Amino acid sequence: MLLKCFYIFTSALSSDVDEDGLKHILLCRVIMGNMEVVCPGSNQFHPSSQNFDSGVDNLLAPRRYIVWSANMNSHIFPTFVISFKVPSVNDFLSVQANVPKPRTSLMTFSALISILSRFLNPPKMALIDKSYNDFRGNKITRPQFINSLRLIAGDGLLLEVLKPYTQERSKMRQNAN
Repeated sequence: MLLKCFYIFTSALSSDVDEDGLKHILLCRVIMGNMEVVCPGSNQFHPSSQNFDSGVDNLLAPRRYIVWSANMNSHIFPTFVISFKVPSVNDFLSVQANVPKPRTSLMTFSALISILSRFLNPPKMALIDKSYNDFRGNKITRPQFINSLRLIAGDGLLLEVLKPYTQERSKMRQNAN
């Protein structure tokens, strides 16, 4: 279930907005069969031999899947279409302006993640761990990691977890003055 949620989120981000301001995601059941590695950017459009039914970018941890056109009718079963309205930038900015953002410079990300693990279920923690590893591996930026953390954990939980640290920081500022 965890991987499915992650890929739905990735699909939502990469889908285009139609003329009505909607995005659509088609969820399918797929029989992958025997998979072969197809490198990103490859021009390969059919299996390299009759032994393969589909392609993936990585056999151990695939993120991109290819079902060859010869197998489309027998290996793909469309199940659901999810359509959703994308808020305008103005809608997003007005909502963002009214939501207090959790912030602290007194806690490391690893300490924060450790505390969050007490409150979040394993699938959400796995998403946070993956995002944190991407951040540490310079695959995503700090703001991207923070946005991911906010989406997965939620601002409410982050504010509650960080409240003692933000209060401590306020006390430190008052004592400095």
